Amino acid sequence: NIMVDREGNFWFSTTMGLTRYNPKLDQISSIVPKLEITNIKVGQKAIAYQDYQSLIAGKTISFAHNKNNLDIDFAALSFIDEERNNYKYQLKSTSSTEEGVWLPTNVGNAKYSSLASGNYLFSVKAINPIGIESEVKTIAFHIEKPFWLQSWFLLTSSFLLTLGVYGTYRLRVRVIEAKNQRLETVVRERTNEIVEQKNQLEQKNLELKNKNEELILSQQRADRIFSALAETLPGTILDGKYQLGEKIGAGGFGAVYRGTHLIMKRAIAIKVFRPIAGNDSVEALERFQLEAISASKITHTNAIAVLDSGVSSEGIAYQVMELLKGHSLKEELKRKKALSLGRALEILIPVCDVLSKAHSLGIIHRDIKPDNIFLHQTPEGEVVKLLDFGIAKLTGPSEGLDVKALTATGRIIGTPAYMAPERFEGKADIHADVYSLGVVLYEMLTGEVPFQEHLDNIYVWLGVILTKEPEKLSVLNPIISQEVENMVMQTISKDRSKRPTAKELAEKLLITINVDPVFASNLGQLSEQLHKINEIWQAPKITKLSNLEAETLITNANSEAETIISTQTATLISGIDDKETVTFVNTITNKEK
Repeated sequence: NIMVDREGNFWFSTTMGLTRYNPKLDQISSIVPKLEITNIKVGQKAIAYQDYQSLIAGKTISFAHNKNNLDIDFAALSFIDEERNNYKYQLKSTSSTEEGVWLPTNVGNAKYSSLASGNYLFSVKAINPIGIESEVKTIAFHIEKPFWLQSWFLLTSSFLLTLGVYGTYRLRVRVIEAKNQRLETVVRERTNEIVEQKNQLEQKNLELKNKNEELILSQQRADRIFSALAETLPGTILDGKYQLGEKIGAGGFGAVYRGTHLIMKRAIAIKVFRPIAGNDSVEALERFQLEAISASKITHTNAIAVLDSGVSSEGIAYQVMELLKGHSLKEELKRKKALSLGRALEILIPVCDVLSKAHSLGIIHRDIKPDNIFLHQTPEGEVVKLLDFGIAKLTGPSEGLDVKALTATGRIIGTPAYMAPERFEGKADIHADVYSLGVVLYEMLTGEVPFQEHLDNIYVWLGVILTKEPEKLSVLNPIISQEVENMVMQTISKDRSKRPTAKELAEKLLITINVDPVFASNLGQLSEQLHKINEIWQAPKITKLSNLEAETLITNANSEAETIISTQTATLISGIDDKETVTFVNTITNKEK
């Protein structure tokens, strides 16, 4: 226990007895404390005593680059209030012109880690409780550079590197000189071989030229013989059941005859193939029969019916097809240049329908073009027919080498102006057929195929079709809507994945002209309806409709295609204005014509 009396004395007991403490008698020391650096550690280990003595004596001591963590202890020696002494210290690099900062502390210790290489001065001073400072104690030390940064190492390394580069250079020069010598020897030998081969090649070219001339003469004789044979074939009976009649068509591939099925007494068309290179072998004829079988699988109103095929006992390869009456789309385009959107859809939708079925059977046409789209005229009206399924592999190049009308044989089959870019890489799938269909639609609406100006030079045209985009339809035909233009450009996109299927193309085109998409699910029925509507909207045919026909047509239109007969759709497809449309529909309804 501690007791305090009235004078402020503290009384407490100790082992020596009762003791008094008077705070008023305490004195603060004014003696300047004596400062000493008591210990120096490098990496948690005290430096050698000899180094310590050298540092205290003012000498500079060097430490290795990896011994750059210093721990310095210092103390102010005093017998009075030693624990109340404070310190200030600083570390200054001798290479720096900046004044060091004095840091205060009361623990008597300073620590430094990861010091960079260079010369340093460490200074410290003590301060007693009343602010009197001691003299400054200073030690100097040096942190060495790592050996790879020292001048001797850099000079040695530079020398060795230069020596190595020079040695490598000299070695490469010797290697190159040796290779050059060997190459010169090889070049001399190859030159002699090339000269000899050139002489042999010239001799072979001369022989080949002579053989080509003989082959051309032979081909011309074969053509004359076939032409003569074609004129004599009428009346010929093939396999005892097909009699050839008059010739109704001819081309580079052969001739087409009107014929008669002797057993069924039915009029037919018979196509006889010319025996040229590529279809004059047994394998080629077998391949022709297999392809004819594939074509006959497509039983569709808008596909030409392939009834039979074979090779007669006389060796004549033929196909039996239904007999068509009318003209091709090529002839109509030649006559009209371009078609209206309604007429184009009337032709295109049936082709889309038959292609959709063919694609579902794994059959690719590979030669969609206006020549192969036939407008068959029947008593009931026009029927669009797609021709030549499976024929392209057996047809030879046309005689005039007309690029637009050229049908190639070999690996690339089709007509270049209508072929997809990937076809020239040997790739053919349903997307290639859709591309060709898009080119046909492009031609129907504008009067020309994409890049038509380059068709005179097949090589220039090929480079253009593989690298450039075709001209917009609206540039060639300003009345084409943006929706229709976008659909056609998507169909002839170079990216196959962006092209629609044949069915999707028909559906989307119908949507762009505001036809209810529900009718696109039955493209055959929709094609028939479009045909009827197209007939109604052609003024010269209006007066030929009887009252009963008019009433029946309007009734069917109301029940099957109400949106198609509407004023809006009539304006889009036919091109006549609203007033004319309303007047015409009213006229039909009132049975005035």
